[in-house]
Amino acid sequence: MKKVFYCPACSYVGAAEENEDHLCPKCGQRILYNTGMERDAYVALSPEEKAVAAARWQDECAWLPGKAPAPIAASGGNRIAGMLKILGIIVYVLAAVGGLILMGDELAVGIVVLVSGLISGTMFLGFGEIVRLLDVISKKN
Repeated sequence: MKKVFYCPACSYVGAAEENEDHLCPKCGQRILYNTGMERDAYVALSPEEKAVAAARWQDECAWLPGKAPAPIAASGGNRIAGMLKILGIIVYVLAAVGGLILMGDELAVGIVVLVSGLISGTMFLGFGEIVRLLDVISKKN
């Protein structure tokens, strides 16, 4: 019985025997995804059901070993992560300006402001990156 195979590279859907060499006739990709569906069952589907099945297979192919995951919806990123990154850069700039100004009066105070600004800015940037990564992880599931 022929099974339905799906090509994640070009979205080609075709039927073949399971023991055949699965080469996509459309793009030439060597390994096609075995959907597990029989050809007759696929032919009986409506066009809407076929589109839903193809979308599901595309998602399943994203998690196969050696495949790059499907891109996450470009919603502009996480606002909190972006704000933390901007805040970190602002802290760097203000600490550098303030530290350089204060170094003219007292060297020790200027150095303390520079070092504390460097540490604070780095923490904001780090927290922003953590929030961004957690957002990416939560959108994958």
